Amino acid sequence: MKVDDKINKLERELAELNRKRDNSADLAERRDLHKKIQKAELDIEKLRIEQIKLKEEAFTKKQKDLEELDVKFEMTTEERLIAVTHFRII
Repeated sequence: MKVDDKINKLERELAELNRKRDNSADLAERRDLHKKIQKAELDIEKLRIEQIKLKEEAFTKKQKDLEELDVKFEMTTEERLIAVTHFRII
């Protein structure tokens, strides 16, 4: 999925930013990196929320499809039973 790829990319960037921040001696650079880290963390959380929404939509669609198949199967079964009943009566 695209969302998974985006999350993985941001997590790799986050790890790199953390590494750079930890190795930096310049206080201004550390502040800048900290702001970038916070933004990356927020972006990751937004993507995770989007991922959950997509999974929920997929589940709802799957449930609807299964219900439609169940109704379709019930009708087919009833038709077969009627056909068998008529066959036995004649």
